[in-house]
Amino acid sequence: REVARQQQQQRRRRDEALAALLAAVASDPLTIDVAAVTTALRAAMQASVEHVQLAEPLKKLEKAKVHQRRANASEALRTAVLAELEMDLAAAAAAVKEAESAGVPAVEIEEAKSQMSVAETAQQHRAEALAALEKAVG
Repeated sequence: REVARQQQQQRRRRDEALAALLAAVASDPLTIDVAAVTTALRAAMQASVEHVQLAEPLKKLEKAKVHQRRANASEALRTAVLAELEMDLAAAAAAVKEAESAGVPAVEIEEAKSQMSVAETAQQHRAEALAALEKAVG
């Protein structure tokens, strides 16, 4: 009787852990809380949820990580190339590398590179104008 009760509790814990995991991965990949899913996944594993039942939530977790990394890299790239004269070209170049690595669409990367080129030219012209001004005033 005690064994049956313990088995029933174990089944309930397993079912609850699986339900929590499935709920955690139910939203859009861009809005999934990766930390919460990871915690729910650990709890499901500790509750002895079968590996077959973990496969789909694991796929969704990995997909969410990729989508979120890509979205973050895309946003960082757009931010890095905002202002031509103030653009940190080294930071922008690093953002381009991360965006390429994260799978940001090529059209976004090419647009950023184009903005970087314009910024580099603008910064060179500013430096030349300042040098000419200093020479004239000097």
